Amino acid sequence: MKKLLLLLLLPLVFLIKPISAKAETQIPERPANGIYDPQNYVTNKVSNRLAEFNSSSDTQIGVYIVDTLDGKNIDEQANEIAKTWQIGHADTNKGVLIAIAIKDRKFRIETSNEASKYLSKNNIDSILNSSKSYMRKQDYDGAIINMIDNIAKYTKINNQPEKEKGSQGLFQFENNSKQSKHNVNPNAYKEVIQKDSTRILKAMAITGGIMGLIIGLPSLFKFIDKLRYKKRSNFTYNGPDKLTPKDSDFQPNKTWTPDRTKNFWKNDFKNRSQFSYKGSDKLYPGDINFVDNSSWTSTRTEEYKNKKAEELAQQLETVKRQKEDQLRRSQYDYQGKDKLYPDNKNFISNDTWTTLLIANYLSDLSSQNHDNYHSSSHNSYNDYSSLSNLSSYDSSSSWSSSDWSGGGFDGGGSSGDW
Repeated sequence: MKKLLLLLLLPLVFLIKPISAKAETQIPERPANGIYDPQNYVTNKVSNRLAEFNSSSDTQIGVYIVDTLDGKNIDEQANEIAKTWQIGHADTNKGVLIAIAIKDRKFRIETSNEASKYLSKNNIDSILNSSKSYMRKQDYDGAIINMIDNIAKYTKINNQPEKEKGSQGLFQFENNSKQSKHNVNPNAYKEVIQKDSTRILKAMAITGGIMGLIIGLPSLFKFIDKLRYKKRSNFTYNGPDKLTPKDSDFQPNKTWTPDRTKNFWKNDFKNRSQFSYKGSDKLYPGDINFVDNSSWTSTRTEEYKNKKAEELAQQLETVKRQKEDQLRRSQYDYQGKDKLYPDNKNFISNDTWTTLLIANYLSDLSSQNHDNYHSSSHNSYNDYSSLSNLSSYDSSSSWSSSDWSGGGFDGGGSSGDW
C-alpha cells in the first residue's frame, strides 16, 4: 500500500518544483508608463515628472517599487529587470532603473553601459544619500523625484556640446576686432574715469555718514534715557514715575543707603504676600520671600496647597505622556513622518536601535548636508510645481512600446539602504 501511495505522489513532486522555480525568477512585465508599483506607493506626481524627463532626454528611466524582494539580492534583481524591460532609447542606449524595496529599506540605481559613463558610482551614491531623508519620512514621491532631478542634472552636464563653449569666445573676438577699427580718444576715457571716481567717493561719504548716524542714534537715545532714569531713581524723587530697586530701569545711587534698600525689600515682600494682592509678582505660601500674615487663613492656605498639588500632578502626567510619545516615535521600526532619529533633540535611546544601526545612520548623516537631511520642510515635490505643465502629462501614455529598445546592462550602478 505504501509503495502504491509513493508512486501516486511522485508525479506531483515533479509538477510542483518547476512551478515554484518559475515563480522565483518571474519578472513583471514593463508597465506602459515605466513605473511598476503594485502597492501604489507613489502618485501621479512621479509619473508626470518621469514622463517629462523621458520625453525630453536621450536617457530613459524606469521605476520598480515592491514591498520586499523576499531575500533576493537587489543588485541582481535590478539588473534582470533592466535587461528584461530594455530600458533606454534605441538610438542612445542610455537607460537607468530606480529599484526600491520598501519594507527591506533598500534601493538601487541600475545604469546601462552608456549611462554609467556619466553616472558614476560616486554620483549615484550622492543621489541615493540625498534621497534617504525622504525615504525615512515615507515621502516616496519626493525621494524618486529627487533622484530623477539629480539624474537629469548629470545628463545635462554630459550632453553640453563642447563647441558651444568655444563659439561664444569666437563671437566676442570678432566683435572686439570690429570695435578696434574705431578711433577712440584716450583722454576721453580719463575724463570719464575721473568723473565716475568723484561721484563714487561722494556717494561713499554720504552713505558712511548715514550709516554712522543710524549706528550712533541708539547709543545717543540710550545715554539720554540713562540720565532721565538716574533722576527718577533718586530716593527723594516723589514723582508718580519714580524708579525703585525692583524696576529694571532703576539706576543705583548713593541716596539709597543699605538700610533704605533693606526696608524697601522688606515692605515689598510683605505687601506682595497679602492674599488680596493682585500683581503678577504675588508671593504665595512656600515661596522663598513669602512673609507669613493673617490674610492667609488656614483654609485659604490648605486650598492653595491642594490646587498646587493638582497642578503638579497634571504637569507630571503631561511630561509622562510626552516621554511615552517620544519613546514610541524613537523606535527604529516606527514609520510616521514625525519619527525621531538618534541625532534629534527629543530622541530617546532604546533597544530597537542597535549599535550597528546607529553607526550606519550617523555615517549616512555625515555624508550629506545636515540641513537638507531633516528638514522639515522638505516638501519635496512642491518645488516642481513651477516646472512646465507637469499636470498635462498623462501617465498612461508616456511612451510607446518602440521607445523601450535599450540594452547593455552589465551591472553598473550602486545600492544603499535608509
